[in-house]
Amino acid sequence: MALHPSQPPAVQLRLQRAQAALRDLEGGRAAQAASAAPEARGGRLRAGDRPGPEGHALTRPSLTVARTFGLSVAVYVVALAVHEVMHLVALYALGGQGTLVVHAWRFTFLPITVQSFHAQPAQALAFWPHLIFDFAGPALAALLLGFLTVAVHDPVPRTALAANLLILAFYAVIEPLDVALDAAGAPAHFLLWAEFNYGVPLLILLAASALPAFRVVAGLFWLYYASQKWAGVGWMKPLIQGAAAVNPIPGVHELLALVVAPNWFWFAVAQAVGETVVGLLLVLGLATRKAAVLGLLLALNLALVVAWEASDPGFRWLYYLAVLVNAELIFAEAGWPALGRYKFVPAWLRS
Repeated sequence: MALHPSQPPAVQLRLQRAQAALRDLEGGRAAQAASAAPEARGGRLRAGDRPGPEGHALTRPSLTVARTFGLSVAVYVVALAVHEVMHLVALYALGGQGTLVVHAWRFTFLPITVQSFHAQPAQALAFWPHLIFDFAGPALAALLLGFLTVAVHDPVPRTALAANLLILAFYAVIEPLDVALDAAGAPAHFLLWAEFNYGVPLLILLAASALPAFRVVAGLFWLYYASQKWAGVGWMKPLIQGAAAVNPIPGVHELLALVVAPNWFWFAVAQAVGETVVGLLLVLGLATRKAAVLGLLLALNLALVVAWEASDPGFRWLYYLAVLVNAELIFAEAGWPALGRYKFVPAWLRS
């Protein structure tokens, strides 16, 4: 039986559309009532009722780790290629010529040889062009990758991109540093080790893939260093007062001699308090990005001051790696477990 008397075709079409919209509206209300039923029974959902993707993210963290690591490695390969191409771009901008070559690179301590992809200048470069050439490759690649990182908001690819930004920053430091040390007559041979050039990036990728565990471990290290000062900071006096004599950095040397050394006690206490705060926040998962920024400042202080008191240049890289570790945590989510994920925590402690 017809619901409406016979109407012209155009009017019938409008009536049919109105009826369809009414059915959709009634169906939506029914769906809302069905979804509200579990809430009326106590606000709990059965495991099968949970959305699939979020359930997997919570119950299978190993899958997220594997996805992040796999994507990070893929980005690393691409970033490394762009890095070498940018070397060539810088070389041609300097008026030189060169080519991309593949050659065997043997590990120093392991019986492994890998095929390595490098930009090779056609002629030997003078000191400053060589310094610019070595720095510009990873720096320009990092600039391109940085634009992509800002545009990406999904946690997994953003973490993979951020990890590779740190790796490019690492190369932007060690490549010109090798040239500068050679010119100064103090070569650091470990900078050319394949274990060093691939090992540090591998550690960064692994750390980025398991960020919650990495965050906790970083926090425990800060607490370990802080605990050495809890019983007293008197043992730090000769270290702080002697730092100026061995520090070659202009500006930092004068600051240490004129400001820090006479007030060594307060600087030592500030370092101890800062390390304790950073360690506790990272372990508990509270204000992790703010803690990582403070940790980065503390690590920079150690890298620019204390590292120069180490007699072995290789040992200094432990301080430099601490800078990379805390820089990486700035871009990372706290993950689970972290108190900052709970709603009862004030907003300023959640990130």
